[in-house]
Amino acid sequence: MMKRLIAAVASSAVLVLPLAGCKTGDDAAAVPLPAPMTQSEQEEVRQLGIRYGEEILAGFQSGNYEAAVRHFPEELKQRLTEKVFAETCRELGTIVRYEFLTELRTPLINSYLWKVTVERKAQSEKHAGKVIAGDLLFSLRIIKKDGRYQIAACGFN
Repeated sequence: MMKRLIAAVASSAVLVLPLAGCKTGDDAAAVPLPAPMTQSEQEEVRQLGIRYGEEILAGFQSGNYEAAVRHFPEELKQRLTEKVFAETCRELGTIVRYEFLTELRTPLINSYLWKVTVERKAQSEKHAGKVIAGDLLFSLRIIKKDGRYQIAACGFN
């Protein structure tokens, strides 16, 4: 089920690819890149990305669908339904903590990464009752579309 979340939410990255303008050959020079962001724009999108990511993770941590998808554009909400969200929360287990790691920037996409520690009870008879802890990576991608910064994709790896 977690793979469904990753596939559902990350498949929205397809929305980003046409915007990236990746071309090869003679027509590659014809694709204009956006103007570089100013220092204040970089700080604005960074603060927004971190805030959105923290709110999404808090929604997963508390099992609150509305909080998790609050900043999603409509097309992402259609992919991450309440049912998929509930299944993902169950498969993840309990999010014990999360820690912002870094930001990765390109001219069109800003990515934000968190280390997420989860715990859940073992399912096998051999380890019944034991708590299994592990770390996941959560990523969030922000793009500028129609003059506004918005979430393009996110997911757990």
